[in-house]
Amino acid sequence: MIFEDLSCNPKLQFVDLSANLLTGKLPSCLVSSVARNVMYDGNCLIVNDVNEVKVKSQNPISFCRNQALTVGVIPRHHMSGKKSNVGLIFRIIGGMATVVLVVVNVGSSRHRVRHPF
Repeated sequence: MIFEDLSCNPKLQFVDLSANLLTGKLPSCLVSSVARNVMYDGNCLIVNDVNEVKVKSQNPISFCRNQALTVGVIPRHHMSGKKSNVGLIFRIIGGMATVVLVVVNVGSSRHRVRHPF
């Protein structure tokens, strides 16, 4: 989603947001400026610019949501708790495995020092 209150650098001259499955409204700094070349075809943006000579082609919001789900972009509110904790589980298991390997390595090193042959 693109936020309407986004600020733009005054030196910004060219913006291409085309075909990014964006929803929301274009930031006012992109709509109101004549000095900027802004391209945003192929999204699902709400466009209400009366100064716009050529209407940019936009898709319905359902199109962008379905396409995002198709390519695996899942909004945070659609993720289950189990899927979001998978990374944490792997980090915990990896940390435990590292500790075990360090303990085994230190133990075998001490054994070799005490009993060289």
